[in-house]
This record gives sequence, C-alpha cells and structure tokens, in this order.
Amino acid sequence: MQSQIVNPNLPEWADGLPEQVVSTVRQEAIRRGIRPSALVKEWTVKAARDLTTDDAQQKPVTNK
Repeated sequence: MQSQIVNPNLPEWADGLPEQVVSTVRQEAIRRGIRPSALVKEWTVKAARDLTTDDAQQKPVTNK
C-alpha cells in the first residue's frame, strides 16, 4: 500500500487525490480559464449523473 505524502500547499479540493490527478485538473482548469475547484465539482456531478443514468437503465435481475 502506498502512503500519501501530505502537501500543506495543496488546496482542499485536492485532498486525497493522486498528484497526477491534481496536475491534470490544474492544467485543464487553466486551459478552460476556470477555477480547479469548479472543474472538480463539474466532473463529480457528471460522474454522479452517469452512475445514476446507468443504474436507471439496467434491467432488474429476475431469478428463474
């Protein structure tokens, strides 16, 4: 198991995320001209919607 290195310079939205994810979020936020925290929120909401949509489209399992 990898231990996490605590970086006191990281913002709250980056807490617990791998360094590569934090870097990707920052780069994409710069590209779009938005705050990284807004991007994290956008991606979180999209992921939640995708999960909800996938669950709603699954057919119930029936035992025969």
